[in-house]
Amino acid sequence: MEKSWEQKIAEQKAREDEEDAKNKADEANRLAGTPHLINLNEDPMLDRKVIYDIKSDEPLTCGRRNKAASHKLQLGGTGITPDHCQFITEPDGTVRFKPLDKKAMEHCKVNGVSLTSMDGVILKPNDRICLGPSAIFLFKNKAHED
Repeated sequence: MEKSWEQKIAEQKAREDEEDAKNKADEANRLAGTPHLINLNEDPMLDRKVIYDIKSDEPLTCGRRNKAASHKLQLGGTGITPDHCQFITEPDGTVRFKPLDKKAMEHCKVNGVSLTSMDGVILKPNDRICLGPSAIFLFKNKAHED
């Protein structure tokens, strides 16, 4: 079934409006205090362009990139295990960064210090998270800034 040009334009406009509304809602959540990770990169064109929300109802998980992976944050490179780490929102609103694999502990760093326990650590606003050799993120949580 063929659609008229006007119908195709109207459908595309509706999709764009829906995407804009979703982006505005996500931005409003971040400004209201939703914890999130922001990518850091030495290239200014790539720095702070990707944002991962850490929702209270489900943890943000990270693992090696492959076709079967279900992780929202998928990375490649040496040191990234298939199930690498997770970010869990605690009942008090803080976020816990935990490795999912003992091998991943040495490749999970907060402010340059490797994790030493499978229990993980509670993150503070502006902590630098390093996953593997080169993926670096800035943790933001407006609700817990001093």
